[in-house]
Amino acid sequence: MLRARAALWQEYLRLHRVVITVVRGDELCQRFMRIPGVGPISALAYKTAVDEPQRFRHSKTVGAYLGLTSRR
Repeated sequence: MLRARAALWQEYLRLHRVVITVVRGDELCQRFMRIPGVGPISALAYKTAVDEPQRFRHSKTVGAYLGLTSRR
């Protein structure tokens, strides 16, 4: 069990380094991370989920699109 946990931890660290590398090279993610409480994972997740902001007529619809609020 300890070896399995150690292997999972090593894989987590490798994936985290990959995410950090991607975020460091992306200007939009860097701007997102200036917001208090937003880290590299949140910034990258938001950027990939929203993708094209022009799809949303109003900022309120983004929350509904992500399932955070109701549509009404």
